[in-house]
Amino acid sequence: MVYRHASRDCPVSLCNPGASLYNPGGSLLRRAQVGLIVLLGFCAAPTMGQGYAESCTAGLCTQTFTLSAGWNAVWLEVQPEPDDSETVLQGLPLDSAWSWDPQLGRVEYVQNPTEPRLKASNFLGYFPPDRPESFVNNLQRIKSNRPYLLKLTSAASWSVTGRPAVRPPRWAPDSFNLVGMPVDNTAPISFASYFAQSPAHAGSAIRRLDPSGTWQTIPASSTMRPGEAFWIETNGGSSYAGPLSVTVPMNDGLDFGETIDKLQLRIDNRRTTPQATRIEVDASALGRLSYRHEKPSDPTRSEWPLLPPLYQ
Repeated sequence: MVYRHASRDCPVSLCNPGASLYNPGGSLLRRAQVGLIVLLGFCAAPTMGQGYAESCTAGLCTQTFTLSAGWNAVWLEVQPEPDDSETVLQGLPLDSAWSWDPQLGRVEYVQNPTEPRLKASNFLGYFPPDRPESFVNNLQRIKSNRPYLLKLTSAASWSVTGRPAVRPPRWAPDSFNLVGMPVDNTAPISFASYFAQSPAHAGSAIRRLDPSGTWQTIPASSTMRPGEAFWIETNGGSSYAGPLSVTVPMNDGLDFGETIDKLQLRIDNRRTTPQATRIEVDASALGRLSYRHEKPSDPTRSEWPLLPPLYQ
């Protein structure tokens, strides 16, 4: 399941505090086959923009990044399998790869990412096997919903296929955070609009990486880019996940196991005006999922109709 944020409205708006999904087939339908795409706030086809493309089928999504020679800051939303760094990064003209982890100790904002400075901060590093520094590699796995700094010797395209994961950001309080957000290029949204409902981020400083390795301060009116990681200052604590947020009961998705046949998908609107929501069902799951609204006032609450290919 993957979800996107954007700014323009659809003809049909839906304010839905929660819906339950029912899998009458029980163990026959696992998460890898579900293939739900939740589109929040826009009517659009698969994400396609300058430097980035995305497509989903049969419960798996592929993110394709167009990378520059030099430094690149990307945000990965799919969980590859296998996930070892050497396999996922193979084929890239890679000089080094880094992932920021605020749990490694005191959070430190790195203005210009040079290898010695990254090694001494909250970053895990990976060097290709042909580099002598590879014996100190500590970025062993490539995980979803994480930022990655990739330094390349030449421009390249990087495609990563895996299971999309829904997981809220882990904000380090009173600090800069290196994050990315699920946005779509076909319906642009600015940083100011995206973070307007977050007291911890509204008006905060934002920095974007250029290929030379310099983090440039950009205005909040700048357009957000899908698949891009950026630094943003967080004032106090926060659990903000966007103007519309998706909550799932499992770790990072809807997983119908051997005994579970009902799970809740919750969509919360943080704005004061209705926002458009639509759910697309992959062909592999058509006819195998039913739904109902979790609203006491809904007269059809006891019914379980089949989830259509496009629900909005």
